[in-house]
Amino acid sequence: MGIIGGWDEGLWAIVPTIAVSLLFWFVMRAILRADRTERAAQARYEAQLDARILAEQEVRAADGRDGGSMPLDGSTQRPSR
Repeated sequence: MGIIGGWDEGLWAIVPTIAVSLLFWFVMRAILRADRTERAAQARYEAQLDARILAEQEVRAADGRDGGSMPLDGSTQRPSR
């Protein structure tokens, strides 16, 4: 029996479980934060790309060169008729 009537043995039995649980919590928290940050960065990039494409289409429309929608691949060739 331990110093405090067996409680110390029970405490030492549960300490590894608590330690592994805390480690799991920290790892999952880091993964979720990284995912959230990556999604925000991807959304910013896509918004900038959409704004650039829209601006290019507006310039073409203002110049009277717009023959329809801009191809998704970014090419400047017009489709043959």
